[in-house]
Order: sequence, then structure tokens, then C-alpha cells
Amino acid sequence: MNENFEEAKTAGDPSAETTGPPAGEGLQELTERLGEVSAYLSLYLETQRDRLQIAVRKGLWGLAIFPITVVLIAGSILISLGFIAYGTATGLSQVLGDRPWLGFLLTGLLFLILLALIVSYTVKIKGSKGVEKRRQEWEGELASQRKRFGHDAEERAAQA
Repeated sequence: MNENFEEAKTAGDPSAETTGPPAGEGLQELTERLGEVSAYLSLYLETQRDRLQIAVRKGLWGLAIFPITVVLIAGSILISLGFIAYGTATGLSQVLGDRPWLGFLLTGLLFLILLALIVSYTVKIKGSKGVEKRRQEWEGELASQRKRFGHDAEERAAQA
């Protein structure tokens, strides 16, 4: 049998030639590559887990700090407004002939009027910005329709 193999090899028979590494060597390389990929995947997953932990920690920290900050700022503003109101009421009381009830009453009314003006101004500004923003969006949509279709919804409505 060895003679046939040698003859075939010398005769150039391609079926007698061996190609590639032995089977055991390829399996060993595959095992090494899979181990390498496994290590890389493990490192990647660990990194993503750490990233998620950091994001959650930052989010929780922000959730804890935000309400405290809001309460502190609101408290400071309210205390400041209280001092302003008390000072104004006391000053008006002296100006109005040492009548504290009248000074406090006028200060309360002054603050209510001021609050009403601020609220109405804010509503007016917010409302006009919302209407203006929606009008610009509508005009942009009409321009987009004219560009895509050669006409827009207003032109179609006028034709109907």
C-alpha cells in the first residue's frame, strides 16, 4: 500500500497530496480563537455593565439632588418675598398714620396685583409664542407640500 501511495505521489496525482494543517492542529486553533472571542466578549459585556451602572448612579444622584435644589431655591425666594412684604407693610403702616392693619392689607393687595400681572403677561407671551411656532410649522408644511406635489392643502381647498 505504501508503494501505491509513493507512486501516486510521484505521478502527480492530486488526490494523494495532503492539503492544509492536520485536523488536530485546526481544532486547536479554533479552540484558541473561540477562547479569545469569549474573553473579548466578556470584557465588552463587563464594560457595558459598568457604563450602565455609572449612568444609573448619575441618574439617581440627579433625581436626589434636583428636588432638594428646587426646595432650597423656592424656600429662599419665599423667605425673601416674606421679608420684602413685611418691610413694605411696616413702612406703609408708618406712612398711613401708624395703622398696621392698613399697611398689611395694602401690601397684600399690591402683591396680588403684581402676581396677576406676571401671570397674565406669562400666559400672553406663552400663548403668542405657541401660536407663532405653530404658524411657522404650518407654513413649512405647506412649502414642503408645494415642493413635493406642486401644490399645497390651501390651494386644494381653494379649488374645491
